[in-house]
Amino acid sequence: MDRRVFIRALAVAGATAVAGCSETPGGGAGGDDGDTDGGGGSDDDDGVSGGGGDGGDGGSDASDDGDSGDGGGSSDETDAQIRAAVGMLNRVGYRLSERQSQLEEDPTAVEIDTEETLAAIDSARSDLDAAAEGASADQQATIETLRALATVLASMTRLVALLGTVDIDGRLGEVRTAVESGNFDEALARVREAKGLAEEADGHVTDAEEAAAEIEPDRLAAVDAVSYDELEPSLTAASRLVDAMLAMTEGYEAILLGREDLVTAETALDDREYDAAEAALSDAEERFAAADEAFASIEDAPSSIATHLERSRCQSEHLVAATEHLQRALEAGRNDDLATARGQRDEAEADLQRVDEC
Repeated sequence: MDRRVFIRALAVAGATAVAGCSETPGGGAGGDDGDTDGGGGSDDDDGVSGGGGDGGDGGSDASDDGDSGDGGGSSDETDAQIRAAVGMLNRVGYRLSERQSQLEEDPTAVEIDTEETLAAIDSARSDLDAAAEGASADQQATIETLRALATVLASMTRLVALLGTVDIDGRLGEVRTAVESGNFDEALARVREAKGLAEEADGHVTDAEEAAAEIEPDRLAAVDAVSYDELEPSLTAASRLVDAMLAMTEGYEAILLGREDLVTAETALDDREYDAAEAALSDAEERFAAADEAFASIEDAPSSIATHLERSRCQSEHLVAATEHLQRALEAGRNDDLATARGQRDEAEADLQRVDEC
């Protein structure tokens, strides 16, 4: 998927509330009571919920005529509940923007209270549910946009929390250590564990993408759930890291499986079981091609991955060369040219040695 498309969509939507933490008095989130940050400046929930104030106009555009619409509540009450939700979502957006700015340099340094943050989002959702009971059609449309924003923020919260626990450099280092010790089963298990985490992170990004597509920017602006611009660089870094993690783990998995195919092929060549050797070499060739494709898809690799990427490309190059030598040995063996077969086997072993030296 194209992460940059997702990021641009969020930026256009003006979804998160980073800038809402510095709104001037008189804005919808600030009101006339002096609480100008829409909830971002207070750490207690009451301060956040009250961020709209009595005189604020943040929810006034969500109701055209002051009537209560289809529900039984008043328009003012519905507007107040919408403002309370916006204040809480603004607060979460501010917190995420601070933590996510660390993602590009060191994701493991990110600290976030996931339970507290998700609880704050749930609180905003409760306010939106209450507002929906007395909402006009126009207010209901605003509520749906805010619900989509809540889903984006919840998905990003889970993503940041997950990336903060994944030491990708350390995990890939453990894989290399296992390979160097000849323990390919352990290496494969560790790669697949890291791949599972990358897939989980990718799922959070996908959830945020789908929710972002439901956001109406004008409705967010009308209730002062303002610009996503301040969060966009961190989101770009997070998405780029997830893409690189997926590609690296997929490529590593293919390399390890391909090396197992080479072992199978060499054993078959020793036993002059040429059909079995040919099948194993064909599998290895496909796997190494898949690894090359995965590595080539990584652009501007994050620092936590760059060194491993360079090493992996080196390994893949020598594994492909070893496969080609074994294919020539296979052909020579079928023609009873044992000298050529032996020479090609020696060349293959030399390339396999170079793999471990990468």
